[in-house]
Amino acid sequence: MKKIFRYLKPYQRLLSFGIFIKAVAGILDLMLPFILAIIIDRIIPTKSVPFILLFGFFMLVAAILSITFNVWANRISAKVSTDAILDLRKDGYRQIMNLSAKKVDEVGLPSLVSRMTTDTYHVYRFFNVMQRMGIRAPILLIGAIILMVIIDFQLSIIMLILLPVLFFVVGFITVKGVPYFDQLQRSLDELIKVVRENLTGIRIIKAFNQQNNEILRFTDINEQTSMKEQRANIIVGLLNPTMALLLNTGLVIILWVGANNVLNGTSQVGSIIAYISYFTLILNAFYALNRIFLLTSKATASAQRLSELLDSQDHIKIIEDHMVANQDSVLSFNHVTFGYFDHEPTLQDIHFDLYPHETLAIIGATGSGKSTLAQLCLRLYDPQEGAISLMGKNIQSYSLEELRKSFAVVFQNDTLFSFTIAQNIQLGESVSQEEMLTSLSLAQADFVSALPLQLETQVQRSGSNFSGGQKQRLVLSRAFAKDAKVLILDDASSALDYVTESLIFQNLKSMKPLSTLLITQRVSLALSADKVIMLDAGKMVGYGTHSELMKTCIPYQQLVNIQLGGEAR
Repeated sequence: MKKIFRYLKPYQRLLSFGIFIKAVAGILDLMLPFILAIIIDRIIPTKSVPFILLFGFFMLVAAILSITFNVWANRISAKVSTDAILDLRKDGYRQIMNLSAKKVDEVGLPSLVSRMTTDTYHVYRFFNVMQRMGIRAPILLIGAIILMVIIDFQLSIIMLILLPVLFFVVGFITVKGVPYFDQLQRSLDELIKVVRENLTGIRIIKAFNQQNNEILRFTDINEQTSMKEQRANIIVGLLNPTMALLLNTGLVIILWVGANNVLNGTSQVGSIIAYISYFTLILNAFYALNRIFLLTSKATASAQRLSELLDSQDHIKIIEDHMVANQDSVLSFNHVTFGYFDHEPTLQDIHFDLYPHETLAIIGATGSGKSTLAQLCLRLYDPQEGAISLMGKNIQSYSLEELRKSFAVVFQNDTLFSFTIAQNIQLGESVSQEEMLTSLSLAQADFVSALPLQLETQVQRSGSNFSGGQKQRLVLSRAFAKDAKVLILDDASSALDYVTESLIFQNLKSMKPLSTLLITQRVSLALSADKVIMLDAGKMVGYGTHSELMKTCIPYQQLVNIQLGGEAR
């Protein structure tokens, strides 16, 4: 929790002021029964109306000030908690953006979503309630006990016997409860994962008539989550009835002893009334502490998960590398080996050079590592062996911002955001309207001009208001609008018809001196490339021009025969 508490530090002054006025309000609440006891036991017997009115006025002022200070302190606690969680979410989100793709894969997207939403909300409630009740409850508890001892020491012995038992119960249930809430949060991660997958793939589920199976799958994880939540709530649910039983038992004993003392003349009525009022305050304070305990149990589990995220040292590191590769090439792979799992390389001993104005086609079967190669260029992952160079310099010595500005990329399953078309093309870059229109024309996205709002048309979530081909052309126009050294097209025309695809790749020639890394499964596109790399199971089995591969690379010959019937020679 230490790392989470530091988010309160910038608001230390406001927090301290809120705690101070909350403490003053608590002291004022403690004064009311004490003043009432004085009125009943000492002033009323004198029949002095002015003193009765005076002390009654003191009670009224104390009550008004208590309410005012409590409201004021609650507003401060809400502001401090909201601002602190705002900072926490910013840091958490920034941390997620800086994590390597490998770390994101390890943690899992559902877990990251849960940490940024459910976990931060639990911490927010903890901050808020601790400021509101975490100060008030101990003051009422300790103050009431002290005043009860002052009023009647004999009756206080009953309360002093109960307190150790109550604290033991709270401590025992706390130790038992926290692990259950941690398990519950992990189960919620799985629940979010299932919901996210089903909502993302809802069309596939309906198309394959799998609604009932997915409902059963959701029901299973939902029941597991509910069971874990029940276990956690059963543990913490023991606290309230146990405390109520102990405290009410004590109250009955106090009433019995107090009544006897009044009859015997050893206690006064006002003192007993004040004593019962303080006992009620203690009861409410313990209920508040119970609520604090429940929130602490949830917040501790959430804070641990958030701390794991904030403490992650998985940032992509920038290294000093003075070795210079082929300065004539724009992009070089120098015997690169990479695997998502250490024991199973996805790419093995990849080496090539991409020169200015050149188009290099990467072709191969599904699962041969083509898309992985594109991700290595952007340092979404780092290779286990070998080095990748940009403009003769190891990409690991570039800042990520500088490196990624050098590439314009269209991934295999690329995304449109819930912005306007113009904002999707710009995506934070400085792109003029003329440049956007040019990029749309190059991408054969002329349909935009026929839309009522044209560039200002709103894109719905994931581009659901456009067809697959329209979305792909918008994504291509975004890449074409970027001023980059290398254009990476990862199966970027899979949703396009052959005529549109042909027109777009003819337009690419007008974009030179841009160097292009063309990742494709279509031999027809590789024919227009200056050089071709043939990948098979993550290994280079051919590297050269189309003509050279037709003479030397049997897998490439087989692919050409399958797709073109051997016509391209």
